[in-house]
Amino acid sequence: MTSCKQSPPSKKQQTEPRVSDLLQQAGKDLQQIQLCTSQIARLRKDIGVLHSAAEVTARDSDEIIRGLSREIYDLRGALQFAHLQEARSQGASQALKLQVHEAYQRISRRDATIANLHSALIQD
Repeated sequence: MTSCKQSPPSKKQQTEPRVSDLLQQAGKDLQQIQLCTSQIARLRKDIGVLHSAAEVTARDSDEIIRGLSREIYDLRGALQFAHLQEARSQGASQALKLQVHEAYQRISRRDATIANLHSALIQD
């Protein structure tokens, strides 16, 4: 009986990748692609959440800016009113000072008149 001996693989057969090796590598590549795809999906979801948060923040910022602008406008009006009141008050204060000064002058004149009358009465 003749036996079949398997001949050793040729150099060409040794360097060529085997189909099973290629399938194994393709399986690994597929797993890597699936992992990347799921990461991309998570990133897209995160980007959507961040985008929504940015829109809310922008709206909130706009509302805050509008509120502050109204407050500044109101404060400017109040400041202008206070300046007007201060000017009126200073004018009233000046008028009051003038009236007090005039009253002191009248009192001084009357004191002089009384002193003159008193002197005249004493001499008589």
